[in-house]
Amino acid sequence: TLSRNDFGLPADAFLFLVAFDVLSIQERKNPLGAVNAFKLAFDQNDLTVGLVIKINNVNENTKQVHHLKEELKDWKNCYFIEEIFSKERFNALLNCVDVYVSLHRSEGFGLIPAEAMYLGKPVIMTNWSGNRDFMTKDNCCPVDYELVRIDQTIGVYKEGQLWAEPDFKQAADFMYQLYNDKYLHTTISTKAITTIHDNYSLLPIRSKICSQIQMIRKLENEFE
Repeated sequence: TLSRNDFGLPADAFLFLVAFDVLSIQERKNPLGAVNAFKLAFDQNDLTVGLVIKINNVNENTKQVHHLKEELKDWKNCYFIEEIFSKERFNALLNCVDVYVSLHRSEGFGLIPAEAMYLGKPVIMTNWSGNRDFMTKDNCCPVDYELVRIDQTIGVYKEGQLWAEPDFKQAADFMYQLYNDKYLHTTISTKAITTIHDNYSLLPIRSKICSQIQMIRKLENEFE
């Protein structure tokens, strides 16, 4: 079992984690939103709290990563991890922190938030995209957003299309509340575990897949 020490992280600080892959388009994952929220919620010299930024494929866009680091150059409680981890090692990191943050502008299923919830980590995330399938106001901290038009083409996201602009000030409030209110943290954690274990772990998903296969076979027999 890996500990915070294995990742160079402080043992006693309350840690928030944001993770993204540069190849997944940094603007979409929006780590700067999490950075802005953290900076609004806490002081740069407060070592009782910390923000961990896990980045994959840093060399694919060193300019963007440098800009992100510049935003935090005077912040003693922010920690960058740039090594690419195995799935097992990343899950260990996820298990070491207190809260996961995803202020994305668009998302697929939202695998890392779901995995964080499985591990009992409260998640602060944009109330938009595929993650809405499993998130509620009780099992996470849903962040309000405004749909805005993209002003320039960014990868597969075309100029004029819509994506979400999350309210980082509300996210900052959630950060501060979870840091200060142990009961709130525990309550959300418990409901997060229940949601993912009961509906999205191996057995319930297998049951749903088997049910769908049976339905397809039934339809095939009806049309033969």
